[in-house]
Amino acid sequence: MGNNYIGMIKYITFPLRLSFAVMLYLCCGLLSGQVVSVAHRGASLVAPENTLASTVKAIEFGVDRIEMDVRQSKDGVLVLMHDSRLERTTNGKGYLSDFSYEELRTFDAGSWFSGSYRGERIPTLALILGLLANTPKTAPDLDIKECDPIRLIDVIGASGILEKHKITLHCSDDALRQSIQTQIDLLQLDSLVIRQGPFAKKSSTHSALSASQSAIINVPFRQLTKRYVDAIHSKGGAVYLDCLGRRDASRCYRKGIELGIDYIQADQLGPLLSHLKEPEVIALEELTAFDLQGHRGCRGLYPENTLQAMVHAVNLGVTTLEMDVVITTDRKVVLSHEPWLNATICLDPEGNPIPKAEEKTWNIYAMTYDSVTRCDCGSLQHPQFSQQTKEEAVKPMLLDVIQQVEAYTKEHGKASVKYSIEIKSSRAGDDVYHPNPNEFVDEVYRILDQVLDSTAMRRISFQSYDLRVLRAIRKGQLEGLYSKDLSIVLLDGENGNLKEIIADLGFVPDVYSPIYNLVYSSRIEDARAAGVLVIPHTVNKVEDMKRLVEMGVDGIITDYPNRFFE
Repeated sequence: MGNNYIGMIKYITFPLRLSFAVMLYLCCGLLSGQVVSVAHRGASLVAPENTLASTVKAIEFGVDRIEMDVRQSKDGVLVLMHDSRLERTTNGKGYLSDFSYEELRTFDAGSWFSGSYRGERIPTLALILGLLANTPKTAPDLDIKECDPIRLIDVIGASGILEKHKITLHCSDDALRQSIQTQIDLLQLDSLVIRQGPFAKKSSTHSALSASQSAIINVPFRQLTKRYVDAIHSKGGAVYLDCLGRRDASRCYRKGIELGIDYIQADQLGPLLSHLKEPEVIALEELTAFDLQGHRGCRGLYPENTLQAMVHAVNLGVTTLEMDVVITTDRKVVLSHEPWLNATICLDPEGNPIPKAEEKTWNIYAMTYDSVTRCDCGSLQHPQFSQQTKEEAVKPMLLDVIQQVEAYTKEHGKASVKYSIEIKSSRAGDDVYHPNPNEFVDEVYRILDQVLDSTAMRRISFQSYDLRVLRAIRKGQLEGLYSKDLSIVLLDGENGNLKEIIADLGFVPDVYSPIYNLVYSSRIEDARAAGVLVIPHTVNKVEDMKRLVEMGVDGIITDYPNRFFE
């Protein structure tokens, strides 16, 4: 039956097929300027993913499209499942492709999610497409994991869904995607569009845009710019954005809406649909601006990590204040690059120089904050920064810095700044110069939570060379202990291999911040493919700033913010 159906489609006259395609575009909202809502694996937060139940729930939410993952059983039946193995979402064990459909349909695909879904089965693609063929508003978005392309087209054709909806397909396997595309082209099926994945190579994306006037490009959040969206639209393509995991939040939705994209995929369907109906107003500049970060305030001009340096950096026009924090014995979070009093910049309480060989004995973790404030860390002339203003200064508490900077920007009518906070830690320093990473992060977050509301938390980044710190922050976000709007910054001083570091870290950070001489075009492309911003440090020469900006970095960290405007 399916092959006969496909044969009929093949001989539909071109004018009729063109009219049909236009009708489907209008049906799907692609010509109406509306953002299309896509439910990730169905309503996967309220019902088990990729099941009949999650499909029905998504329809009830009123989404425009339902994304679903397609695999093939041992005997060639196409079914819905994301993983290649059965363990995570069923009570079966082993690879799905090793079982016939009769065997697969005996497994429970609902109890893992909730007892109320006990007995939910692995559905066939034919069943779900048949349901959507009779659902006027909701269309399918198929993520093809593993299947025979001819069988896929056969099932789609036999379902009757092409009479109602335009289907989009995504496949991350290049060879399989090409095979599917070949079938679509051979049969001239205007109602099937291949969606490029978020990590597709540039050459593949350009080819898709050149070959089709209805190509859909899945753009990672961190690559999303007005220029990129306009470029895709100018070639007749559409832009697809995933707001999943940590990105499943209003900031992601807002950015997509502001930039005029075409599709947003999410798990949190209620918040997504609310934003699409009544989008929050937010300045586009806030979402897309180049990030000029003042290193330790503006270390080249004022004593590092002091209130004076932070305020002066604000006056220079930085978008982010970068700072380092340590902890005193009485649990005060203090700005300092070293967890001891650096002899190069600090005097003892009597105003005498601290011998370099003895500086580590001035361990801040063993000192009270009151004793730290008795030491002047601003009057010495820094040998590496001849332009630095000598001015008596103490190491301030993080709480005071944020409160005073927030008050200063409001009083003087300046834009709010962001704060990038580096947690200084190492295994060797645990319980010697600082608490363990989990306690350290908790202490810093507690201060931020005291002084900033949930909206202001979007302006906070945590950074560290210590991967344990970044993992602790990520874990806290997943457990709901820390705001999901916090950005995680991976610092790199010597490796340069982002893929290798991410593999070690265990998740993809928001920002990659390597030392500036590790930045090459290929490494920026690696970061773009992973959806990560690139903000190198510490860029102090004007020629290096220009070179990096031309290469397309997302920001720079510098001791001399004033030089950026030269």
